[in-house]
Amino acid sequence: MLDLKLSDATQKMTFSVASTAPWLSASPGSASLPVQITAAVDGSNLAVGTYNANLIFTVPGVTNTPITVPVALVVTPGASLVASPVSLTFGGGFVAGGTTTDAQTFQVASTAGATPFTAVFAGGTCGNFVTLSASSGTTPSTITATASTANQTSNCSGTITLSGAGVSAAQVSVTSAANGGPGLGQAPVINAVTNAASYATGSIAPGEMLSLFGTGLGLPSVGGPGGGGGFPGGGVPANAVQVLFDGTPGTILNSSATQVNVIAPFAIAGKSQTTIQVNLLGQSSPSVRQTVATAAPGLFTTASGRPAGIGNTPIAKGSTISLYMTGAGLLNPTATDGKTAGDATYKIVAPVTATIAGQSAIVTYAGAVPGALFGLYQVNVVVPDKLASGSADLVIKVGDVSSQNGVSIVVQ
Repeated sequence: MLDLKLSDATQKMTFSVASTAPWLSASPGSASLPVQITAAVDGSNLAVGTYNANLIFTVPGVTNTPITVPVALVVTPGASLVASPVSLTFGGGFVAGGTTTDAQTFQVASTAGATPFTAVFAGGTCGNFVTLSASSGTTPSTITATASTANQTSNCSGTITLSGAGVSAAQVSVTSAANGGPGLGQAPVINAVTNAASYATGSIAPGEMLSLFGTGLGLPSVGGPGGGGGFPGGGVPANAVQVLFDGTPGTILNSSATQVNVIAPFAIAGKSQTTIQVNLLGQSSPSVRQTVATAAPGLFTTASGRPAGIGNTPIAKGSTISLYMTGAGLLNPTATDGKTAGDATYKIVAPVTATIAGQSAIVTYAGAVPGALFGLYQVNVVVPDKLASGSADLVIKVGDVSSQNGVSIVVQ
């Protein structure tokens, strides 16, 4: 609210006001003095950043006009939903006796804390071959996706879309293979161990979310921690599927015949290598030896390589963005396997740096995601002021290890 009046109250004059930006307005636009004026801003169509404009008041016949009133508007990053993992892979016909379903779980978090959301699956090639355990909820939350796979005659794909009022949506891609997976009685086989965010192979880090690919790796409806229902003859036995690291179980996120998502235990810290085995109903896979590193960072992204929760939204210079990753290693205070972070006090032990388009960017937070399982990390980064507009490569470095290539943001 602004007060506009003349020093000589006996004078009767009128004024007019003009704005230098479309997001800034004043009411009334003209009137007799004295008058109170209301300034209003509308940032609904603006990207994240700081905007400056002026209100210019003109009073004909008054020597010290026009009068310029500067106005600054700060548009902060919008809240967003974040899914982990961002893809689910199902396999058909892998349980003897022709079971008709396979189930996996995924987590839904929000950068704005507790946020109501809806979850909708849209089938692509096979219609609605996936059902969800909940069509709505409040973050943080875990949802089970169940696919009907036994009668598939072709590969299927679809997308789970997570939406909420006032937050950016998130998506989980779903694929399901046609019949032909291994049946019960066959020992599991690990073909690849990858970072669950980047799908990069190589060294793994304590607390890293991993995606293991192979055959006979899991059962329908094993989602964790601890598993779920749907095993022939009654629910899935506790610990029916385990991923062991030198005998220490990791935290199972979800499991199917061809893929297991698991969080490596923090106990592998300090080791040069670890032996990984999948145990399915007492049958163990051949062991796979994996080197252990302090960090093996991978950023969660969209299919086009944009950071999860940001996507193609143009980001203004000087704004702060939130990035989600895994493989950042140990936390201080010490994290506990299979537990959630209660707050933002858990910080990444190794130094965390960021570059955008080759320029150093300030990191304002690097630690656990409050409300999410330990193993999911958040890094808040300030976009440098002197960047050129357009696509800009983004790299996070934990210690001396960089995140994957091909990640970029759109700079306004």
